[in-house]
Amino acid sequence: YAKERERALTHRNKYVESHISEEQLMIDLTRLDITKESAAYKTSLAHIAALLQQERAQKGLYLWGKPGVGKSYLAAGIANHYAKLNKSVAFVNVPKLISELKLLFREHEAMERKLKRMGAADVLVLDDIASESITAWSRDEVLLPLLDQRMEQHRLTFFSGNYSMDECKERYVTTGNQMSEPMAAERIADRIRALANAEFIKGNSRRK
Repeated sequence: YAKERERALTHRNKYVESHISEEQLMIDLTRLDITKESAAYKTSLAHIAALLQQERAQKGLYLWGKPGVGKSYLAAGIANHYAKLNKSVAFVNVPKLISELKLLFREHEAMERKLKRMGAADVLVLDDIASESITAWSRDEVLLPLLDQRMEQHRLTFFSGNYSMDECKERYVTTGNQMSEPMAAERIADRIRALANAEFIKGNSRRK
């Protein structure tokens, strides 16, 4: 059993930066039992499957919906799919990422290496986008350059979060110091729209 499990986890070596758990590493979207899922959920899965079958997809997906409907689960499954195709993958939870980068604030080279790995990965998944503690620094010095790099290099990028694209933009208008900067928020939103198409994940919470 241990050897079989280890074989099932060999793709984790393709993760260059990761907040993915061992349980999430086992997620295989091709083996999901969807017999009891709603028609809307099946439609979303069909859209995801169609994208994953494209050899050279131009844009990723922005998975959004209420908490607990399975967005991170699907995002982890997407990341695993590409890792198994021998692609370099980064799967990061945005709130955790910002917290980690704050700890590296005085270690500029370490911070740059971390961001460089994420920017250069074949596939990047930004989980729980817009749920971080938003500051001008996290928005303009971390997220914006990262999205710029992904966009300029045409690298496949996925997002998951609780907010629609419009709501996400509104989240980035005001930072922790209550300064309103709609143009800065628009820059973030513009990059997200360029990198991904929105996919609403409908369903009831699976955390009950």
